[in-house]
Amino acid sequence: LFGVARSRCGDPGCVLMTNPVGHRTQDQLHIHFRRFNKMGPSMKARLEDATCNAGGWVPFSPKCCGCGHSKARAFRGYPSIFSEVASAFGGHSLASVGISVWFGCGKTIVLATTHCSI
Repeated sequence: LFGVARSRCGDPGCVLMTNPVGHRTQDQLHIHFRRFNKMGPSMKARLEDATCNAGGWVPFSPKCCGCGHSKARAFRGYPSIFSEVASAFGGHSLASVGISVWFGCGKTIVLATTHCSI
């Protein structure tokens, strides 16, 4: 699913997003692809600073939206997004996890947030 969304909006000015249960406009998982809004460039810069030279998942606060536990990671290439996030959350359900995918520093940056919609 993320691969299809990426084919429609996969440049450095786009973000791909899923919302957790309770924050969706539909009663099923779907992926949004969007051009950045006014907070997009600063969020991307913060994600790049936190992840581009890190070796794995790092704690990350979106500083908005009332999010719970959140983490981010930069990947070389384009990973299996759902599998990587599920692994980061101990293989548990992703129902309460929102996922956003950013493209920066020559990598794919994945932000996983809980109980919120960014």
